Amino acid sequence: MTVRLRPGTGRANVALIVVSVMLAVLIGPLNSTMIAVALPAITHDFGMRSSAGTWLVTVYLITMAALMPVVGKLGDRFGRRPVMLVGLVAFFVASAGAAIAPSFAVLMASRIAQAAAASVLMPNGIAILRETVSRQRLGTAIGMVGLAAPLAAAAGPPVGSLLLAASGWRALFVLNLAVLIVPLAVGWLLLPRHTRSGSGGKFDVVGSMLVCVLLVAFAGLLDLPASGWAVAGWALLLVVSGAVLLRQERNHPDPAVALGLFVNPPFAVASAGILLSNFAMYGPLLSLPLLLADRPHWPDGATGGVIAAMMVAVAVLAPFGGWLSDHVGQRIPAAIGFVVTAAGLAPLAFAGPQLSAVGVGVALAVAGVGMGLSNSALQTMSVEAVDPSETGMASGVYSTCRYLGSITVSALLAGPLASSVQNAAGFAAPFLTYTAAAAIGAVLIALLPLFSHFRKPVSCD
Repeated sequence: MTVRLRPGTGRANVALIVVSVMLAVLIGPLNSTMIAVALPAITHDFGMRSSAGTWLVTVYLITMAALMPVVGKLGDRFGRRPVMLVGLVAFFVASAGAAIAPSFAVLMASRIAQAAAASVLMPNGIAILRETVSRQRLGTAIGMVGLAAPLAAAAGPPVGSLLLAASGWRALFVLNLAVLIVPLAVGWLLLPRHTRSGSGGKFDVVGSMLVCVLLVAFAGLLDLPASGWAVAGWALLLVVSGAVLLRQERNHPDPAVALGLFVNPPFAVASAGILLSNFAMYGPLLSLPLLLADRPHWPDGATGGVIAAMMVAVAVLAPFGGWLSDHVGQRIPAAIGFVVTAAGLAPLAFAGPQLSAVGVGVALAVAGVGMGLSNSALQTMSVEAVDPSETGMASGVYSTCRYLGSITVSALLAGPLASSVQNAAGFAAPFLTYTAAAAIGAVLIALLPLFSHFRKPVSCD
């Protein structure tokens, strides 16, 4: 699976660029899961209630999801290299601030800064790959980068536990400083310098702010507030911000989010697909620890093992899914991936309480194989569906859809599915939901040929 540079990239070494993007991309998911094991220690040190610690995770995820379309647009406008380097430096500084935070408020501010910086890395990293890797090898490169996110998310809790036991919770943030050295050095030395492709008009500040408000309102509504007034408030904010955003983006010559993206069939299907895929992946991640906590005769440590089986399968198959995309197109691995995912999750819906640890692990590994096949294909489909000058913005919207999948399933598990996952026999409702999400993804991919302009890059001006 050799990856080649586009002609004219000069001295840049594609292997180092891909590794650099991989390390930059893994920072976001690593820091979203690694801190979970340290929350009790953090709240204890600062004398806070344990519930306050969850905001360190919630605010991080919402900030990343809300900012990704905006920072992707910044890369389109001002160039990938400077925006990427600013993101890496900002994450370095924010991590240093978190490591020495003297109060919970400072730590929270550092986490928000971390999330804002991390939101830069995925969309602009993918855009850099599109600019430096030949189209014939783009899927392979995206697949190689694609293994970083699930591995980082899976590695977060065990790595966090080791650091917490060895040096305390501040060591979790110090780790980031070491991880960032390579992407910073490679970015400075090798990333292409002439990558500015956006228009020179006035930047859409109002549209960028409205995108953030819209996504925050969506996340707030999904959180299912206990008060009816709170629900009404979030719903009103969602509707008003959405309406104003539509008007703003239609009238702006260089919108923060081009509305044409959502009527571009390959991009729209790819974005919906990654939302469904992340929904199907994060559902088991979040629900199995609850479903298996009080299960009789369940082996100690087996829960982490069966979840790891799924995440490792996702990571291992991601490069192969990208390679398949290069050789047979994106639809085939995406469709097969969703079907395999549904086939892996369905046994847990119908026979979850009766399956042994090995049976649960095998089912999740099969689902992970499907996710690995489909995710790289979907990412490649999304970037090839748009004009190169809009790759950053499109990658940002796509990445936001990825996070919305995890946010949506989290809300369902805290609300309508909460009673099911508190019961060791309650596999049916949640896993039928995850299986349905994968099946819908397969249907969307199967219907894609019915839409026009498939495989043709479409400008979203």
